[in-house]
Amino acid sequence: MDISFTLKRLVIHSECSEKVRKNLHPAEYLFNSQAEKGFFGTNITVETIVGENGSGKSTLLELMFRMINNLAAMMFCRVECSAADELKYVLGIYADLEYSIGGKDIVLIVRDTAVALVADDKKVCFGNNGIEEFNGFEDYTNASEQKIFELTSSFFYTIVTNYSVQAYVASDYSEEKCLVYDRKKKCWKKGKGTWINSLFHKNDGYMCPINLNPYRDDGTINMHNETALTMYRITSLLIEFSRGAKHGQYLHGYELKSIEYKLDPFKLIKGFKSVNAKESGIQKLSRILDAFKKACKRENRNSAANLILGNFQIPLAGENDDNILWMARLYLVCKVLSIADKYPMYQKFKAISNLEFVLCTEVPLAQKGMYKKLAKHVKDDKSHVGIKVWQTVFFLSRFKNVPDINNLYKKFTYDQYEEWLGNPHIEQSVYDRMYFLPPSLFSAKVILKKVDENGKTKGIVPFNRLSSGERQFMFTTSAILYHLLNLRSVRKGRPCYRCFNIVLDEVELCFHPEYQRTFIFDFLRIVSLLGFQDRCSLNILITTHSPFILSDVPSTNILYLKDGHPEDKSSLINPFAANVNDILRQSFFLENGFIGKFAQRKIKRLVTFLSTNDGKRNDYNMDLAPALIEKVGDPLLKRTLYKMLDEFYVRNPQVKRHDEKEVSKEERIAELKRELENLERED
Repeated sequence: MDISFTLKRLVIHSECSEKVRKNLHPAEYLFNSQAEKGFFGTNITVETIVGENGSGKSTLLELMFRMINNLAAMMFCRVECSAADELKYVLGIYADLEYSIGGKDIVLIVRDTAVALVADDKKVCFGNNGIEEFNGFEDYTNASEQKIFELTSSFFYTIVTNYSVQAYVASDYSEEKCLVYDRKKKCWKKGKGTWINSLFHKNDGYMCPINLNPYRDDGTINMHNETALTMYRITSLLIEFSRGAKHGQYLHGYELKSIEYKLDPFKLIKGFKSVNAKESGIQKLSRILDAFKKACKRENRNSAANLILGNFQIPLAGENDDNILWMARLYLVCKVLSIADKYPMYQKFKAISNLEFVLCTEVPLAQKGMYKKLAKHVKDDKSHVGIKVWQTVFFLSRFKNVPDINNLYKKFTYDQYEEWLGNPHIEQSVYDRMYFLPPSLFSAKVILKKVDENGKTKGIVPFNRLSSGERQFMFTTSAILYHLLNLRSVRKGRPCYRCFNIVLDEVELCFHPEYQRTFIFDFLRIVSLLGFQDRCSLNILITTHSPFILSDVPSTNILYLKDGHPEDKSSLINPFAANVNDILRQSFFLENGFIGKFAQRKIKRLVTFLSTNDGKRNDYNMDLAPALIEKVGDPLLKRTLYKMLDEFYVRNPQVKRHDEKEVSKEERIAELKRELENLERED
């Protein structure tokens, strides 16, 4: 079965609002002009967008994001998702996005208040509103959930990363007109707020087909949270890379030394209300645990806690159970209720999702069955939604194997945890490994060892001591891989995407040229080793200013932008495996040379002085000329300038050469006398 996927083109029409297209001109923007399968790997395509600052790269991407957002808003407007902002529909867009899945061309069409998808003879639209172009299209405005989910199989999921502090600041989009869906009146109306806030990663079960990374609060990235998320995301990746000899290194020059875990009990109580402002964290934890222990007593079989725990075959609690056991049980119950609160596919259980119910000794009889059903649904959910629950279940089921409970109150490593709980020390898939990690009741710290080419350890480096570029690589790649793993885990009963558009916006941020040179290779290597392309397709779309990244991409897969126009590339060299200087000159439109402008101006002023006739020559301090030439790093340019200097001296004998020896008047007279005496002796 052919599941290849690639973006082909984006067409902007003249009616498109200037607020959304900015400096982009109405035109066809071609991403990929040649459907060549297998060049970058099975079911993988790499495309790039290049151009000067202000050429329209980010604007083009954001227009695509708006189009995807509008389709999502139309498809899922009737689905309530409490864990995310309501999707907003962006007005003023007139554009077409063409892509290909399995060799079949599909077009996403946006015409202001209406959206359509066209795939061969399948033509559907949302919000027709009398648009003549959509006559004869099947109206999906009020389509059933099943039909909507089936439609998503003809679309793709977009994962975006951009760590620039200037990117995706909500206030930058505040002037754009948007619509919001009124579920009571079942209609769209003018709304407030910005559309982009709804696209940051959220707990919607990967329903909306786009998310932006990292999360921003009006442009602010909380790096503490970002680091914590990365710790969670990379642990299973690093473990498998350390276990699989064929995998090589996840981060070049580093190997995993250990992953340290530490109990973090205060995670448990974040969602609970405090009794008063003076209640300390320890007091709050103690109060909640005491109430939870009471709810878990054998006589309280109809408590929410016991109803949920019972469906996971967790034994009823004993009076003398260690506090870590109680905390793990509490975390499991809270996590199940959190799933009911956050995820759209669990909305029928939302009424019983209040965390405070965890502490009740008995639930109303009418809700008893709902708690059992909720627990069963989560138990049967083999997607990413239930991973943290199953981590906790595994911990509780193997807890008795821990030789000394006190070890869990101290720092311990994953290898120790694995040994204590009897998880086989073998190579597994990354996703399977995630089920056996310590529950999120414990916070993780990654310790790496720096190694040379022979594998000899050169030093021990905690994650937070890595360079900004090294951390950036792990931030970027782990976020993408994490989402891909989660997306691949989704099965029936919800949108099930199998084509993924990976947008790496300004990917070279913080990267040394060597990291830029190897990035595409390393990313494709990791993706291939993890087997994403076996049942999925990836289109990797990169915006870049790096000639090293561009040298890995053939010209057929490059969109050149200049002054808001797609640039004709027929006269440009193919950058694939080309000389970096040639790529800089042509692909990045460096028409004014390859040296810094300051140095360029210095050299140009000297050349002008040396090559101009006396009458037209500008003032120049000749004492500075030799020192400037000596500073020039390029050998050819240095030789040329020295040659020009010699020619200048020949044309201008009155100018003393810089390499002539400085002599006094008396020394010169004495030298002339010696020359005269030598001549007289010769006679």
